Amino acid sequence: MDTAMTELVRETAEVVAVIDGDTIDLTTADGTARVRLIGIDTPEIGRGGETSECYAEEARTFLNELVYGQDVELLSDPTQADVDKCGRILRYVLIDGTSGIAERCHRGRP
Repeated sequence: MDTAMTELVRETAEVVAVIDGDTIDLTTADGTARVRLIGIDTPEIGRGGETSECYAEEARTFLNELVYGQDVELLSDPTQADVDKCGRILRYVLIDGTSGIAERCHRGRP
């Protein structure tokens, strides 16, 4: 099954929750959605009694300070799948029309 997209998808949404350093929940025109940020891979937060990886909480806090409550622009990548193995929508997340999230995360500051 080919899950790669064939066309560019662009939409605006409000960030209503930050799950971890690379996953957010959004309110869109169609309802709510869980989105995995393309280009960002952070340590995992422990679930179900598991221990979080080092700096997982810091990564979530960093992203929360950057995007929580903001309107962001979502941009698909036609060369990638639309949804990951966990069912999260895969998107670049733009703030003020720029892909500043990836740049700021790589620099390690808001």
